[in-house]
Amino acid sequence: MRARPAPAAPAHARTRAPHEATALPVRGFSGTPEEIERQWYEQVYRGRGDRMPQLTWRAVLMGSALGGVLSLTNLYVGLKAGWGFGVAITACILSYAIWSALLRIGVARSPMTILENNCMQSTASSAGYSTGGTLISAFAAYMLINRTTMSLPDMLAWVFFLAVLGVTMAIPMKRQMINVEQLRFPSGIAAAETLAALHATGARARARRGRSAGRAWPRSSGSSGPRASSS
Repeated sequence: MRARPAPAAPAHARTRAPHEATALPVRGFSGTPEEIERQWYEQVYRGRGDRMPQLTWRAVLMGSALGGVLSLTNLYVGLKAGWGFGVAITACILSYAIWSALLRIGVARSPMTILENNCMQSTASSAGYSTGGTLISAFAAYMLINRTTMSLPDMLAWVFFLAVLGVTMAIPMKRQMINVEQLRFPSGIAAAETLAALHATGARARARRGRSAGRAWPRSSGSSGPRASSS
């Protein structure tokens, strides 16, 4: 007796985006740091991240412009309330909305990939976070201790060297805490869920957006408390 052919997959399953091709592994990776990075490359990045643009000029420039605005808003709120707010989710939504609007009016020629959008929100949120711990907490503590304001050259030098420290420490800290220890950061998970919902299509889009609205947004929309660093 001949076996009956398997039914064809539905249309929405055949036209998934590269980042939705297959489900990511739920269990953490194990082994040495080199083995963990190899497993991440083969099981997560290859076949997904290497198929679409990531670090592009348009993502960096748009993220820098948006980050400048977010840094000013975070600085204003921090000076008024004394709290540093997380801007990752705000950067995700604004970056996607701004580029979608530019695409509709004809200024942009092609939509951004999910990884380009992630690059844009990373650039914007890093600028927004920097004014929290860098300017609000440190400068306020300096003025309380010394009972005087900081001079402009000292202020510029502090911001510059702290920015250099953050850039140079970002890669080794990411490899240790994300790749090796596989720690789960609520703001990063919420940002990833938001980006996935924004870039999803069809029934998957409705499911993701409903889940993100009910779970991801409350985790990161609140304040992150006084920030002692610009991480």
